Amino acid sequence: MLTTADGESLRADRVVVATPAAAATRLLAQVGADVEAPAVRRARFAVLAVDGSELAAEPVGSGVLVAERTPELRAQAMTHYSAKWPWARVGGREVLRLSYPADLEPTAEQAIADASLLSGVTISPRQVAAFASVEWTAMPARIDPAARDRLLAAARQAGVDLVGAWVDGNGIAPVILGVDRVLR
Repeated sequence: MLTTADGESLRADRVVVATPAAAATRLLAQVGADVEAPAVRRARFAVLAVDGSELAAEPVGSGVLVAERTPELRAQAMTHYSAKWPWARVGGREVLRLSYPADLEPTAEQAIADASLLSGVTISPRQVAAFASVEWTAMPARIDPAARDRLLAAARQAGVDLVGAWVDGNGIAPVILGVDRVLR
C-alpha cells in the first residue's frame, strides 16, 4: 500500500517508477520520499543510416572512443549501433551513432567525414539513407554509488522501486540490469 502526500491510499502489488530523474523525484515526493534529482547534462548525437557499406564487416567492432583530438575530427566517440545490436541491421543498412560536444550541431557532411575517419571506411553521401542530429537536454550524469544506494533506499522505504538511466546508468544494458534488480 502506498499513501500519497494528500492522504490517498493506493493498493498495488508493486510500484515501479521508470521516468527521467526530474519526474521521478516529483512522483516520489508525493509518497513521502523527498529526494533530490541528480545532475543532468546536455549531449549531442548524430545518427547515420548507411547503405551498401563495408561497415558490415564491423571494422572497429561496436565502436570507438576518441583519445586524441585532431582538427579534422569533431566527434568524441562513435558507436557502430548495428554491430553492437545486430537487430538494428535491416536490409544491409548499418547504423552509426556519433557523440559530439553539446555545443556543436554537426552537419551530415561532418558526421560522414567523422564516421569515415573513425571507421576507416570511406562513406559517400550517396550511401547515407538517413541522418539526424539529436540533442538530449537531460542526459543523466554518473551518480555516485553511495548516493544511488541512498536514493534507492529512500524509494524502497516509500514502497517504490526505481528503474532508469539516471539510476542505473546510460545505455540499454545498465537499464536491463536495473530491471533485473527490481524483479528480484
